[in-house]
This record gives sequence, structure tokens and C-alpha cells, in this order.
Amino acid sequence: MCTIRKKIQTREDSSINIMKYKSTFLIGITCSFLFLATTGCGQKASQEIVTNTAEKIIEKSLAQNGKESAVTINPDTQSISMTIKGDKEETGTMDIQVGEESASMVIRGENGNMEMLTGANAGIPANFPKDIPLHSSLKVNMSINDGATGFTLQTSSNEKFETLVDYYQKESTKLGWEEQMNMLQNPDAPMQMMIYKKDKRIMNIIVQQAEESVGVTITASQE
Repeated sequence: MCTIRKKIQTREDSSINIMKYKSTFLIGITCSFLFLATTGCGQKASQEIVTNTAEKIIEKSLAQNGKESAVTINPDTQSISMTIKGDKEETGTMDIQVGEESASMVIRGENGNMEMLTGANAGIPANFPKDIPLHSSLKVNMSINDGATGFTLQTSSNEKFETLVDYYQKESTKLGWEEQMNMLQNPDAPMQMMIYKKDKRIMNIIVQQAEESVGVTITASQE
């Protein structure tokens, strides 16, 4: 177990700088989604007042954390643009767009870019590693593509829990991944956790039984 924890810690250390930089955006993200819903209703004059107020609130929140920012909320297109300058002069931008059945968020910065897609827009990223097994029954609900730390897919399947676990155990080995951990938790509502290593990469697979489907989360990152 100590070996596993050490490997996981190594992976976290390799991405901590990028995630620390990108986490500055999280201050405004939740508020921004709420304000999009609010400003989408009512008369045009009321929309402009609420929008301007929302932009200033988010900018003030970031300023209290030492971040200079410029926030633009567009209720007509259900989108938000945000530029942030940190205390070390690093600059990043974030664009959020919310639809009825999907949402997207793109963060661009000096430490790398990240794209998160949910709902109808979600899918397998074009540059997703070819040596990571993908069961044909998977439906992608959310995808995160981080050029620095890797990929995350949150998916669901109508296939049986046991079938999916067996598939990932066998296919991962066939594709050259070395098993680091394989553990079943809570047999009544089973969740299988599997960790594999290949070269200097780590693949984490979680298969979890839900009420009407099976969730499969796949994370691939540099060690």
C-alpha cells in the first residue's frame, strides 16, 4: 500500500503547479454559471444591470485573492470570458459556454491548456492515447483534456459490471500496461479500482455499479 501511495503522490506532484494556477479560476466559475441563468431572464435593461453587477462581483472576488481580472458575461450566447493576471504576471484566459444539453470550459495559460466538455459535446478527445482501452458500450458524459497532466473520461455503460471489469483487466495487460493495484470495494454496490503503469504514465480505472448503469472513470496522466 505504501508503494501505491508513493506512486500516486508522484503523479500529483508532477501536476501541482498547473492545477494550482488553474484553480484561481474556480473562484468565479460557480458564480458565473448561476449568473448566466439569472441574466438569461427578464428585460434587456434588467439583464445589463445584473450582468454588470455579476462581472464586478467576480472581479472583486478574484482581487481579494491577489488576481487582476477582466470578466465578460454574455447572457445572449450563454457564455463567459475571463482573463486573469496573477501576482507573478502570469496570464490566463477562461471561456465557458452553457447550452441546454451541454457545457464547455476552456482554460488557456502559460502553464498549459485544459478543455472540459460535458453533455452532448463530450466525446473522446482526438489526441486521446491509442493504448488506453475503451469498451464499445461506453457513453462519454464528461471529458477533460489537460495537455500537461493527461486525460479524464467519465462514462456510463449498460454492460454488466463484471464484464467491464474483466475487459479492462485483460485489455490493459494486452496493451502493455503493468498492474499496480486491483481492489474491489463494497460488494453490495461494487466498485473496482485498478491502477496500471506503462513507461512514465499512470492509468487509473474505476468501475462502479449504479442503479441503472455502470459508471467507468478513466484517468491517464504522467507519473
